[in-house]
Amino acid sequence: MNIYGVQLLLIVALSSTSCSDSGMVEVRDEYWKSQIEILNQTKPGKSYVLKKYKDYLSSINIDENNVLLQETVETRGFACNSWHFVVEVEYSDNGDYVNASYVNAGTCL
Repeated sequence: MNIYGVQLLLIVALSSTSCSDSGMVEVRDEYWKSQIEILNQTKPGKSYVLKKYKDYLSSINIDENNVLLQETVETRGFACNSWHFVVEVEYSDNGDYVNASYVNAGTCL
């Protein structure tokens, strides 16, 4: 096997191990995407969001106009050891719903 074959073998091995928990990551990703859709359609008040998602409230930064939610899923992959799902729900100065947005990122090598 030449050097290119070894490199290809390593790339395939790393790719497959880095996604060992991809099923759970995909499930949680779909969950949060669906929640964003629901939030942006129903435009709930802040008290509802705080109550419904109390287990995901982030201690990072909650100001008067925003609610930050975060979920972390531990993974057993080689390249990534956890995956973070972050939702920001924005409210106006009057307390009116503005928007919800979502991002996700892994803690990876």
